[in-house]
Amino acid sequence: MNFKDVIQVLDVFNISNEEFYKLVDLKEYLVSMKEDNIESSECILTPYYIHENKRLELYEYELNIRKVEKADFEKYLLELTGQKNMEDVPRNVIEVQRNCHIELENDNSFLSINSLIQYVDYILNNVDVRTQVKDCFGSFNVEEIFFAFY
Repeated sequence: MNFKDVIQVLDVFNISNEEFYKLVDLKEYLVSMKEDNIESSECILTPYYIHENKRLELYEYELNIRKVEKADFEKYLLELTGQKNMEDVPRNVIEVQRNCHIELENDNSFLSINSLIQYVDYILNNVDVRTQVKDCFGSFNVEEIFFAFY
């Protein structure tokens, strides 16, 4: 089974001609899987909070799964931020990227189920996400966190 197959098993919600999936449904499915790893190609999961047909894109928390010659988180982070060394990268940026970025080496197409569950848990339990949503909508409900899959 590959990651796209997992997404296709989930209920799809069509909102303004776009397809969204519930993040809690993804977690439930991943937890029920017997495999430790699934095949994956490059893709992006962009989380949204959707409440009463209004949505907030949580773009800074999108999961970016990318194929690379050699996995090197530090190199990726320095390129992303334009910094010369890790000491100059803010801690919150390091934390977000550690949880929202996965590099698969070109000769490996398998993604850990646990890394996906860790990402979902990070989004669902993140204090900054909850605060951002509450500031915008006045409340927070994990059932209203969706994602688009690209």
